[in-house]
Amino acid sequence: METKSLAKKLLKFDREIDLSVSVTTRPNSSREANGSVYEFVDNEAFDDFVKHERFLEWAHVHGSRYGTLKSNILNSLQRGRDVVLGLDWQGTQQIKQVEPDIVRVYILPPSLEELRKRFYECGIYGEDDIERRMARAPAEISHWAEYDYLVVNDDPDSCAEKIYGILCSERLRRNRRIGLIDYIGRITDSTSAISRVEPAKPSTAASDERDEIIGRIRDLERALDQAILVAPKLNSTPGIGHNEPPLDQAMTNSEISTLKQDISEIEENVLRQNNWERLQAAAARLQLKALEIAEWAADKIDVFAGEFAKSLGQEAGKLRFWVGAWLIVSGKLSALIEIIQKNLLP
Repeated sequence: METKSLAKKLLKFDREIDLSVSVTTRPNSSREANGSVYEFVDNEAFDDFVKHERFLEWAHVHGSRYGTLKSNILNSLQRGRDVVLGLDWQGTQQIKQVEPDIVRVYILPPSLEELRKRFYECGIYGEDDIERRMARAPAEISHWAEYDYLVVNDDPDSCAEKIYGILCSERLRRNRRIGLIDYIGRITDSTSAISRVEPAKPSTAASDERDEIIGRIRDLERALDQAILVAPKLNSTPGIGHNEPPLDQAMTNSEISTLKQDISEIEENVLRQNNWERLQAAAARLQLKALEIAEWAADKIDVFAGEFAKSLGQEAGKLRFWVGAWLIVSGKLSALIEIIQKNLLP
């Protein structure tokens, strides 16, 4: 609850932040509005969400279950908003496997005595629940080394300000800035001042061309996020894993991470225009990956068109949607490479 309270404070600093609402089987208290921070459901409804793979992550925490709906996160990302999730270490690990490019902030209490006091003061947890949480606290804190930042919550307002400072710093990372080269050109009153100290390059993209490329990169990133989020758990899909055709994932987590690094490298070199050989090499890798994904999808479409699809029943439609999501990624990869080759490469 403390993490969720801090996340709500962030909304006062920035209107471009969305707070993820967690689905939970924990009993609702009279002090909590359903749908504000938590969506309270019974075990049957939670089981249904799990069955239909609607969760981005879910876990057993302190005797109850908590989960994050894929649809909520996708809606926010597609609108270009930052999403803050209040998770325990289990949920954080699950999301890190799906989306490597996340910023993890661990909130530490000033002491275990103060943590116990805050549990009592919030008026939500019963005596047994508090004791259960306190017994698990040392094990929970032991995961601190898995996080990018550590913030001690000695004062909620001060802690929220520090977290917001982390968010602002992450937004300022060079590879996340759009139009940076144009801005530098304007404040120096001459873009040629920059180009004189950079290596010679085959061509220079105009501002509108760069903006179009960056826009296509954002479209590609959204499509990639969706393809990852809708991926089924193949080892639990009915009919899979016996004598049927293999249904491997389109890309491993390592390959997805490499793909995202290549996309970031392309964006950086498009903005800075200072290393065209690296841009060309990254573009070539993306072009190859687009072909590999297209071939993978074509193979799966053939599988779903045969007798095997009948044995899957309703699962077949879900799998076809998943393959279609990766076909969209392949198409957007190809479109990005085409515009880069047309406007930037010799």
